[in-house]
Amino acid sequence: MRSGVRKPWLSVAGAPLVVHVLRSFARLDIARELVLVVHADDTSRAEQLHDAFEPLRVTTGGQHRVDSVRAGLAAVSADAELIAVQDGVRPLVDEALIRRTCRAAAEMGAAVPVIPVAATLKEVPSAPEELERGEGRIARTVSREGLWEAQTPQVFHAALIRRAYDKLTDTDVTDDAQAVERLGEPVAAVPGSVHNIKVTTPDDLKLAELLLRD
Repeated sequence: MRSGVRKPWLSVAGAPLVVHVLRSFARLDIARELVLVVHADDTSRAEQLHDAFEPLRVTTGGQHRVDSVRAGLAAVSADAELIAVQDGVRPLVDEALIRRTCRAAAEMGAAVPVIPVAATLKEVPSAPEELERGEGRIARTVSREGLWEAQTPQVFHAALIRRAYDKLTDTDVTDDAQAVERLGEPVAAVPGSVHNIKVTTPDDLKLAELLLRD
């Protein structure tokens, strides 16, 4: 983002991205507690959200994504039945998406919202700096058939996601469903939403602003 502010705290439609996320979950009668995992430097800022989100717990993340998820899992009550893991930079997650993912997870044990891959996919083994120099080369076109883009929230039986992370011995997983897949456990796929964007670039931020104000 070329900003001195970490992405979850970038303002859009009058509030930080992460606040929009918290609002979406706080509205739900099925959300008993909220756990916010933040960078150590953002702890005091996050703690100020307690007044707006009463069941909120704040904890500090780690160097890798898996470390941060483990920190979040440790902060969730031991008697929780379902745990939803949500990107703090997906501000347009809506109630219907959360509920259908939770329903599927309650039945299957794990569930992930997905949308079909729409773009043409190219395998490019070149390094980013080679592309910048105009030296990139396409190796092949990858078929889109059967390929879907994963979103969040990813929802799990609490015991299952805890067991999946207990078994992890590396930091290579890029989402929580992958950790469950490694156990050989099934993960349900439910319809996601094209509006449930992950804000990664300045253009994403502009799009989120338009959608949130719509």
